[in-house]
Amino acid sequence: MANENLSPKEAAKRDQLEDLKVVRAFKDLERTEGWKMFITILNTKLNNMGSELLDPLPLEGHNAAARNEHLKGTMYGLTMARDMVSTTIRGMEGVLDTSNPALGD
Repeated sequence: MANENLSPKEAAKRDQLEDLKVVRAFKDLERTEGWKMFITILNTKLNNMGSELLDPLPLEGHNAAARNEHLKGTMYGLTMARDMVSTTIRGMEGVLDTSNPALGD
């Protein structure tokens, strides 16, 4: 593979270019109507699950514990899905110089 013969500097530049592509693609994604609708749906589900988690049900013992753990796990996964794009952008922008013309558009 040709990439195995890259100098550390060339490999770092290649990796930075790939990271920049991710940032740009995620920024483009955030601007779409579909993404905004997806976030709205996730937030609604998270709010409903949060309310359900706080609502006392006539469940006892294992049933209540299993229900609560299921809800918390589901909410964690939905939160990760909702926040992954924005968190990735913020994290990578802190490392990348997105205005560097040497990286190209």
